[in-house]
Amino acid sequence: GSIYRHIKGDVRLLAAIEALPVQYKEVLLLRYVQELDVKDISKLLNRSKATVHKQITRAKRLLVKSYETEEKA
Repeated sequence: GSIYRHIKGDVRLLAAIEALPVQYKEVLLLRYVQELDVKDISKLLNRSKATVHKQITRAKRLLVKSYETEEKA
């Protein structure tokens, strides 16, 4: 997907994604790299749509927090 080209060029973002817990990393990559919608991700991972949505939201928050922490260092 188009976001993958952006991710590949951003070493900090790649490192932050790699550091995520597995359940967050997988939903984030399925959503934004594989470009699957929440319904398809929920079927693939056998999770409710609400769970997948929450995990994507939490993953994005963790990425933002990781960037903020790194910038303060």
